[in-house]
Amino acid sequence: MTDLLIHNAIVVTVNRENQILKSGSIRVTDGTILSVEPTDPADRDSTASHVIDASGKIVVPGLIDAHRHTDFTLVQGLFSDLDGGELLKEAFALYHTAEPTLGESFFDVAWQLACLRQLTHGVTTVNAMDFTPELGAEAIGESGLRGVIGPELADFVNPASASEQLADARRFIETYHDTYDGRVTASIAPGGEAGCSQELWEGVAELRADYPDLRLHTHLYDSAEADTMAAGSGFSDPLDLLDRYGLLDERTLLTHLLHANREDARRIANAGAHVLHCPTVYSYFQAGDRTWFPLPALREFGANVVIGLDDPFWFDCWDLIQEAKHARLLSNFAYGAQQWSSYDLLKMLTIEAARALGLDDQIGSLEEGKRADLVVIDVDTPR
Repeated sequence: MTDLLIHNAIVVTVNRENQILKSGSIRVTDGTILSVEPTDPADRDSTASHVIDASGKIVVPGLIDAHRHTDFTLVQGLFSDLDGGELLKEAFALYHTAEPTLGESFFDVAWQLACLRQLTHGVTTVNAMDFTPELGAEAIGESGLRGVIGPELADFVNPASASEQLADARRFIETYHDTYDGRVTASIAPGGEAGCSQELWEGVAELRADYPDLRLHTHLYDSAEADTMAAGSGFSDPLDLLDRYGLLDERTLLTHLLHANREDARRIANAGAHVLHCPTVYSYFQAGDRTWFPLPALREFGANVVIGLDDPFWFDCWDLIQEAKHARLLSNFAYGAQQWSSYDLLKMLTIEAARALGLDDQIGSLEEGKRADLVVIDVDTPR
């Protein structure tokens, strides 16, 4: 017996053939896609456990938020009148006072609200880096979402020592990796060259050696002083730092790259690392004299660029389709029209994001044998 049958839908599969069915049916059992094929008239009289007549509706793979901080969901937009430096100071101050003042429920409820907002915006998978990962793993697991979560490691901004943070990260991995029927997995998430000591990077390299299947998720080149910060640990630049520790490869996720250049883009692409692009945050605070990241070079060298929503305390950010729109508008503004097609952007939100997370054998496209992470979009609305 089929658990779920969706019929008469416009099905955008995002498969290798870029197949689109004008009237398609999707059958699902035990959370796995059994078939994606043209709708047969008999589908309308199916005895499946749950049947959706999706006439006039569009089915796409579930959207993937490739970079997210979630701790401050309850105060979204709170600091939006501040510049970038002031905002980060206020955010860290709030983090260190929220739990003693408001209790753990401040972050617990934040994660629950985040899960609800993600689901209601078509996001079925999130890649998160947070200071409260245990709460996140449980909220994501219980909500039915899929999540890759890493404790954010940053001993320059977190009062816990490098060794304490690394021990906590190891406990998190051992406790939560591959839980909730495999929907929750762990990552290793150093904050970046601006927030991590050499001792912490050495510990991150040890974690990566002990857990070679996990993604490394970090920020890179989001400061004009990135090279100077890397030099403080004895490296010529942030990429050299990662490379010398064996942390720059196809399992590496690099967020922002605001101050990267063409040569950096080539090195990233050659290593097979993935770029997590958060365009609306860029437009919020600009980046000194640089207003954009090296998009043409990344594309020229073949780097995989995907999209994330980043942090809700900058602005009320939950809509990945709007974020993709901003990515196109801002890149067109910087480099000229037609930087990304609409289908390019859809792939960035689905199959290419799944590839970045190492999940493209499970999700990211609507194909037989993959998990049934999918979204039915009703286009017959005023919006």
